[in-house]
Amino acid sequence: MTSTRITVVPDRCIGAGNCVDVAPGHFAQDAATGLVVQLREEVVPEELGAVQMAVDVCPVMAIELTATDTA
Repeated sequence: MTSTRITVVPDRCIGAGNCVDVAPGHFAQDAATGLVVQLREEVVPEELGAVQMAVDVCPVMAIELTATDTA
């Protein structure tokens, strides 16, 4: 079985908000700064498409996915 986790690199974020648009269950924007707030770390298989799209539409590559095999 594979587990997929999200890592946000806050120093890269510019507050574009694309991730929030495509995966609102995983990302929000800080009201004061506009920067990304990660809501959940683990991605269930049904949500992987939306989270992968969030990674793909981030203009500064501030979101990374890591897949690990779990036994």
